[in-house]
Amino acid sequence: WHLGMCRKECTPQYRGFDTFYGGYSGEGNYWSHITHMGQYDWQDGDNVCWECDGVHSQDLIQSRVTDLLDSEDGSSPWFMYVAFHNVHSEAQPKTENVQQYMGLGLDEDRMNYLGLATGMDEAIGAIVQKLKDTGHYDNTLIVFSADNGGDVHESNNAPLRGTKSTIWEGGCKGVAWIHSPLLSVSGVESNELVHVTDWLPTFVNIAGGDLDPQAAGLDGYDQSDLVLNNGPSVRPNMIYNIDRECDYGPCKYGELGARNLQYKLIWGNTGQCDGWGYDNADFLFNIEEYQVMMENYSAQANAVDKRGGPYDFDQPQDTFLNAFYDMVRVSDAEFDSGTGYMKLFDLLADPAEQNDLSDSADPEHVAAKAELIKLLQDSYADGYQPQTAQWNAPDPNFDKTVNGGAMTPGYCDTTVPLPDNFGQV
Repeated sequence: WHLGMCRKECTPQYRGFDTFYGGYSGEGNYWSHITHMGQYDWQDGDNVCWECDGVHSQDLIQSRVTDLLDSEDGSSPWFMYVAFHNVHSEAQPKTENVQQYMGLGLDEDRMNYLGLATGMDEAIGAIVQKLKDTGHYDNTLIVFSADNGGDVHESNNAPLRGTKSTIWEGGCKGVAWIHSPLLSVSGVESNELVHVTDWLPTFVNIAGGDLDPQAAGLDGYDQSDLVLNNGPSVRPNMIYNIDRECDYGPCKYGELGARNLQYKLIWGNTGQCDGWGYDNADFLFNIEEYQVMMENYSAQANAVDKRGGPYDFDQPQDTFLNAFYDMVRVSDAEFDSGTGYMKLFDLLADPAEQNDLSDSADPEHVAAKAELIKLLQDSYADGYQPQTAQWNAPDPNFDKTVNGGAMTPGYCDTTVPLPDNFGQV
């Protein structure tokens, strides 16, 4: 979960806190900070923070943020990005945060998930209180957002379909709220289309900058009117994913997906889970619909290492998934011709993605399908960067025999140059 805070002033100068504090891998033990690959992973700037061993990451993040707010004098706009470890694997809540869920008949995964969410809620409450105590609150915009839907067997994305690691709405639609005395309206619900790339130009311009994202070559849109006034979104469409490297390994987390303001197209593999809600969402190999689809499909694929995520599959499960991905994957010929395994949904009428319109002869559905196919084809042609070499190349930053067994920031050296009109950062 992510907390973004932007302090607004009347000057176009703004800056970010010049600090990095936390881990690079995004997962690992909450107390020891050891990743599943065996490296110690908690840094303070460019230095390994060995003294953080034994301190829960929730406490480390809360303490650093409140300390920074104590030291901020408010003389210029600032932006703070706070990415909590909660609720990511490994699921290790603090005892006091999980106690209230004991004895309720919950399984351990669900109980730990709720405990982590509760701990994060307490930490954010402390941060907001610090904003008030230090006099920053009245001129600060607070944005709270998930980076994806909840994981299978832990969370409940109902009524949306699917989970994390899928292109279903339950996996991609992030819960978010915006809070500030600066807002012209409050207490309203919005279902307008916003993409993660929109936050950069939106925050810059709210803080007093003058950034035209399209002129700067950015993918995002300035959603300042939506954020401050509950206005309409200025984004016309969105790409969920483009993964054309299935020859490297199955596109386990979904292959191709796009939407406009009403319709959504999923093309190829949808991801490794399906279903609705906590009780019914599951891995494909446990769902009867997909078992039936596989009955007459004889192709078999070798198991491959997962590209990310906390899942450990046995050989039959991996074989099932890989064979299914092979069955529905979009070949190069299908991609070029706009054919292959597809699902089309009207998200306005059917936000839970229950009624597939991909074979509909309705002219409106046919036109929406063609529009989204072209959007994906054009986006792919306009600069898709293959990642196969990156995944396969050995990286010394992941070698736990160097740097004292700690992960290093070497792979973060490459930065994108900022446009000239970004002002001071």
